[in-house]
Amino acid sequence: MRKDCRVAQGIVNTTVYWKCEDRSCPGRAIQYGSDQPGMKKPHNHSGDEDKCKVEEFKMDLKRLCHKTNNSLEGWHHRLNTDLNHIIHPHFYMFIRAIQNDYAYNSAISSRHTATGAIPSRKKLFVNRNARLHDLENRYKQQP
Repeated sequence: MRKDCRVAQGIVNTTVYWKCEDRSCPGRAIQYGSDQPGMKKPHNHSGDEDKCKVEEFKMDLKRLCHKTNNSLEGWHHRLNTDLNHIIHPHFYMFIRAIQNDYAYNSAISSRHTATGAIPSRKKLFVNRNARLHDLENRYKQQP
C-alpha cells in the first residue's frame, strides 16, 4: 500500500487495519504485527510520489528529534539542586534560590556581553545538531 494513501482505521491486538486517505477510494490493507501491510482492496487513483517523500522526511526527522524543553529542564534541575531537592521548601529558602539563579544568569549574561563567549554545548547535542543539518541538506539535494 502506498504510504501517502493510508490512515490507520483501527488496531486490534497487533493487527492494524489501513484505509486510504481519499474518502472516495476503496483502498484497504491489513498489517499483521511488524510485517508490511497487505492490500485487500486496490486504490482507484494513482499515488503522489512527492507527498510520499515529504512524509518519509518528516518521519526521519521525528525519529531524530525528541520533543523536549531542555532549557526549562536545565533551569528546574539547577533550582532543585540549589534547594537540595526539598519538595516544599520554606518561602525564604525559595526566595534565596531564585536570587542565586538570578545571580548565575546575570554572571553568564555579563560574561557574554564582555567577551562575546557563550557557554559551550555538550558534545551529544553538537553531534545531534550536525546530524539534523546533514539530513536537511540531503533532503534539499534530492531531485
